[in-house]
Amino acid sequence: MKRFLIPLLAALAFPTAVNAGTWYLLAKTSAGTWTVPMPNENQCNAEGRRLLDLDYWRGPISKLPAYVCVLGK
Repeated sequence: MKRFLIPLLAALAFPTAVNAGTWYLLAKTSAGTWTVPMPNENQCNAEGRRLLDLDYWRGPISKLPAYVCVLGK
């Protein structure tokens, strides 16, 4: 019984540890707010800088966009 209990507990705990490294891009524009999961901090910051680049936007923007990257738990 003990031989099966330890691997079972490890398998249940492992998916929780894998999700601990998810980064989230929190973005705010005049159109609303978004939360987008990202695989790592570098990609999160790259997409955030792209969000701030006004050349990507079409039409008038009443408020400047903003973003922050946060590490999920």
